[in-house]
Amino acid sequence: MNRRLLAGALACALTATGAVLAAQPAVADAPATTTALTGTTFMDLVVDEARERIYISMQGPDSVIVADFEGTVLETLTGFTRPQDLSISADGDTVYVAEHDQPSLAVIDTESLATTRLDLPAEHCVHTTAEAGGKLWYTYLGCTSVVGGLASYDPVTGEFAAGEEGFAPGELRVLPERPDRLFAMEGTLDPGVMRVYDVSAGSLNEVVTGNPWPYTGCVDAALFAGGDKVAMACDDQGVPVHNTADLTYGAAFSSPTKARAVAVSPDGRFLAVGGHEQNVGFTISIKDTASRAEIRFTQFGATALRAKSLALTGDRRLVAVMERGGAKSLYILRDATVAATSLSIEAFLTKPSDDVSVHGWIRRGPGAGTVLTVTRTDKSGSHELPPVTVNNSGFYSFIDEPDVNGIVTYRADFAGDADHESAYATDSIVVGGPVEDVDGNDYNDTVVGAPGEDIGDDADTGQIHLLYGAGGSVTAARNTVIHQDTTGVPGSNEDGDRFGHANAQGDFNGDGYGDIAVAAPGENIGTTSDVGEVFVFYGSPTGLKTNGAKGIYPANPKANSLFGTALSVGDFNADGHDELAVGAPGAGTVYIYTGSGTGLAGSPSQTLTGGTKGDRFGFSLDTGDINADTRADLAVGAPGNGSVTVYRGAPTTGLTFPQRFNWGTGAFDEAKGDLPDMFGYAVALADFNGDSYDDLAIGSPGEAVTGTDGKRKADAGVVTMFYSDGTNIGSPEFEQSQKSPGIPGSPGADDRWGATIAAGDSNNDGLDELAVYGAGEDFITVIPGHNVVNPGTGATAWSQSSPGVPGGSEAGDRWGASLRFTDTDGYGHMALIVGAPGENTGAGAITVLYGSVSGLTAHDAYFISQDTYGVPGAEEKNDGFGSFF
Repeated sequence: MNRRLLAGALACALTATGAVLAAQPAVADAPATTTALTGTTFMDLVVDEARERIYISMQGPDSVIVADFEGTVLETLTGFTRPQDLSISADGDTVYVAEHDQPSLAVIDTESLATTRLDLPAEHCVHTTAEAGGKLWYTYLGCTSVVGGLASYDPVTGEFAAGEEGFAPGELRVLPERPDRLFAMEGTLDPGVMRVYDVSAGSLNEVVTGNPWPYTGCVDAALFAGGDKVAMACDDQGVPVHNTADLTYGAAFSSPTKARAVAVSPDGRFLAVGGHEQNVGFTISIKDTASRAEIRFTQFGATALRAKSLALTGDRRLVAVMERGGAKSLYILRDATVAATSLSIEAFLTKPSDDVSVHGWIRRGPGAGTVLTVTRTDKSGSHELPPVTVNNSGFYSFIDEPDVNGIVTYRADFAGDADHESAYATDSIVVGGPVEDVDGNDYNDTVVGAPGEDIGDDADTGQIHLLYGAGGSVTAARNTVIHQDTTGVPGSNEDGDRFGHANAQGDFNGDGYGDIAVAAPGENIGTTSDVGEVFVFYGSPTGLKTNGAKGIYPANPKANSLFGTALSVGDFNADGHDELAVGAPGAGTVYIYTGSGTGLAGSPSQTLTGGTKGDRFGFSLDTGDINADTRADLAVGAPGNGSVTVYRGAPTTGLTFPQRFNWGTGAFDEAKGDLPDMFGYAVALADFNGDSYDDLAIGSPGEAVTGTDGKRKADAGVVTMFYSDGTNIGSPEFEQSQKSPGIPGSPGADDRWGATIAAGDSNNDGLDELAVYGAGEDFITVIPGHNVVNPGTGATAWSQSSPGVPGGSEAGDRWGASLRFTDTDGYGHMALIVGAPGENTGAGAITVLYGSVSGLTAHDAYFISQDTYGVPGAEEKNDGFGSFF
C-alpha cells in the first residue's frame, strides 16, 4: 500500500528553531528560592508578618535562624537548649522559644533580636506555647517525670498559674480574631482530644471538647481566619476540618501522600497540606478552601517534611522547611496561592475540507467565561484569530481555515489575573493537501516509472513521469520527465540503472509539499555493480524540484544488493516528518532514513536484517498503523524464506521488532520444487474491517491451491489476511484464493494470484478494499472492505475488457503488475492506478479507475501511455511505463 500517515494527525509544537516537538501544556513557573540551613533537626517555624521575618528552631547545633521573606538568613541566634516549639505574641514584639528538658522559655525581642530567658516552675519542661487572653499558655511534661499539664504565665505580674493537670502536651493555637479563645490538641492520645477554652477571665474555662474521629495520627493544626474552623494534618487520613464552636466535623481535604503539615492563609482562602511518604518524598498541595479545588501541586523527590514546617503568608508566599539527605533548607514560593494554570491545545485536520479543528482545556483557571487570545503562525507570518471563550467545563474549540500549505502553528494564550497565572500552549500540524500533493494545489500527483526507458545510447537507464493532479483527476497536463541526466539529479544515465523501478511519496521535511523517492536498483556504485541507489526530490509551490535532489546508497556497497527494490514511507517516530524505508533484498537488508526539517538524512538511522542472503528480506514493504498510536509501523516481506516481519514505530528509538509470520504448510510440496510459496512476495497494511487498526495482507503467489476439479494447481497463489487486535497483528486469520467463496475466477497453475496487492478506500466508507493481481491472469480482483465474517463477499474482477475500461486485454500486458490507490478528489474516494508495464510489447501504460460512493467505477476511466498527448517521449518496446512498485 505504501501509505503514509498524515502528519496533520499528530500533535506537534514548533519551537523558534523550527523543530517540531511533542506539544505540552504550558504552565508558568512561579519564582522560588531555596536556602541552606544549619542544624541536623528541624523543630518549628513561625512567621512575623509585620516585619516579614521567618523564625526557624533547629537542634544540633541548637539555634533559632532568622530569615527574611526572600529566604536570606539575617541572623542565627544561639545559646538555646534544645529549642522546640515557637510562637509569636499578638503584638508581634516577642517570639517565645520552648526549650526542651528544662523549665525555661527563651524570649526573643523581634525588634532587636535580643534573647532573654524566663524561668518556669520546676518540672515545667515546655512543649508548646500560645498567647491568649493576655497570658502566655504552655503545655509541659515533668522534666523528670511523665506528668503533664497546661499552665500560664502573666507577663504583667510575672505570676505562673497551674491550669489543668494531666494534659498530654500537644498543639496550642489562639483563635484568630478571638484572643480570648484557646484551641488545644493533645498529641499523645489516639484518636486524640481537642478542646476549646475561654481564657477571658485569666483562667481555663473549657467551652467544648471532642476528638477528630475517625481520623487518627493528627500531628499538626492550623486555624482559619475568624477562628471558626480548625484544620488538622492526620497522617494517612488527610486533612479534616472541624468547627471550633462545637468541634463537629465540617469537611475534609485530601492529601496526595501521608499528611504531615498543614497551613491556612491569613485570610482563610487557601489551605496548604504537606504529605510525606518514605522513599517517595513529599508533596505540597494548595487548595481553595471554598471550592476545595486544588490550585497548585508540587512534588519534591526524596525529600522529608515534618510537622509544623509549612506557612502561608498574607502576600501569597508559601514557606516550608524540607530535608534532603540530612541537609535542611528553607523553601519559599512566591505567588503560591495564584493558581498554577495549565492550558492545553490540539489541532487536527477535518475532512473532506482542509479546515483545521482546534480545541483544548484550561485547568486551575477562572473557568467559564475565560477569554483566550489565539494566533496562527504559518509561512506567511503571524495572524491573530478571533478570541475564544472557555465553557463551564473549561473546554474551548474553534475552526480555522488557514488557506496555506506547510507547518501551521496555533497558540492559545491566557493573560492571567490576580488569582491565576498566565499560561499558553502551542500545537502544530501540516496542512495544505495530502503527502502525494507535490505542488500544494490540494490534488494528488501521480508518479509513473519507465525503468526500461532507453535514453540516448544508454539502455534500460530509466526515467519517471510526474503527472500533476488537477480538478480531482489524473491528467497528462504539466507532465514532467526526470532521469539522471536531468539538471540537478546526481549521477548520470547508464545502462541497466532502471531508474524509476519503484517510487514512494511522503513529506520528508514537513513543509506540507509532497516529496518523492525514486529507486534505481541497477545503479553501480563505483566499480560495484547493481548496488542500487535512491534519489530524493522535494516538492514546492511551483512543483517538484530537481535542484537539491540527493542520492542515497549503502555506505559499504555490495554487488547485487538491489538497493531500492522496494520503498515505503511512514512517520515511524511521530515527529511530523516522514521516514523512508528502502529494501535491498539482494543484501537481505532494509535501511531506514529519518526525516527532519532539513529533509531526509543521508545515512540510515537503522538497518534491519532477517535471515540469509537468499531470503530476499526487504523484497516487499508497506507501512500502516497497527495500534492507532499515530506512529507508523512497517511490514517487511522475505519471500525467499516465506516470512513477513512487522516492526513497530517508537517515539525515539525508531522501529522495534515485535512479530514475525512464517508461511504455513498448506499445499507446499518441496519435492515438487515449490519454494516456500513466496509468502511475503507482497504485503499491505490497511484497515480492512473498519476498527481503526491496520490489518496485514500477505501475498503468496507461489502457493498451490486445489482447484474445483480436485487437482493441485501449482503456483496458483493465495492471499492471507491477519487482523489487528488493537495491539498486535493477530487473529482471526483468513486464507483467500480464487477458490474462496465470492472471489471471481478459479485457481489455475501459474496464476500467481497475490503477486501484487494494494489497499485503499474507494467509497470512503472507512473500510479499505484489497486489490489483487495474479501474474498469470489478465484481470485484477478487488475485494471490498468487509467484516471478518464474509471476507470475499462482493469481490469484483476488473480488466481492460470490462465495460467502460479503455483498451483491451492482451497477452503479456501485465495489467495490474503495479497497483496503487490514491485520493485524487480530496474527499476520500480513492482512485486505483493500474499499471500495465507490458502493454504494447512492453512499452507500458496506466489505467485510472476513479472512486465513488459506490466504489471503483469505470466512469471517466482514463488510459495514459507515452503516446498520450502531453506525455513526453513515445512508446518504445520494453520501456515498462507503468511501473511503480
